[in-house]
Amino acid sequence: LSLAYVEIMKSIPGLLLLLLLVQMVPDAGTVDIALMVAFLYSPVVIKYSRSFATRRLPEPHIDALQALGASPARIYFRHLLPRIWPDLIPVLAFGVAQVVLLEASLSFLGLGLDLDTVSLGTIMHAARSNPAAWWAIVFPGALLFWLVYSLNALGDWFSQSRSLRHRGGG
Repeated sequence: LSLAYVEIMKSIPGLLLLLLLVQMVPDAGTVDIALMVAFLYSPVVIKYSRSFATRRLPEPHIDALQALGASPARIYFRHLLPRIWPDLIPVLAFGVAQVVLLEASLSFLGLGLDLDTVSLGTIMHAARSNPAAWWAIVFPGALLFWLVYSLNALGDWFSQSRSLRHRGGG
């Protein structure tokens, strides 16, 4: 996978590109939208994964594996990925928070999941037709805020605990 693809995908706002993709697929179902979101946010994970793996490449056991003829896929999945996994957890937590917000935004606009599918965005979309039912928008909105805040706090906690272990503080 070329890093040019990753940079191009990161330079385009995700919501804008997803709006275009949803319009191109007329009857997008849950799987279709999940694949679109994965297409949009996989470059972030790829870029960080590559960065973390590149830092580990100069280690002696990686050189030994290459000298023994291990394939690059085997080296990455069996030896590098388990070592960079703790570094990827904060990236994944922040990414899941972004995906939750993206899906809720699309569903709130009526462009995401089918209106019969229950999600926070579709609940808030349905509440737009009845402004007197303020609780139908406040409680799903508060839950959405809490979910995204919790995922970001979790990612931040993992990131800080990882940096403390690197410095020898814990």
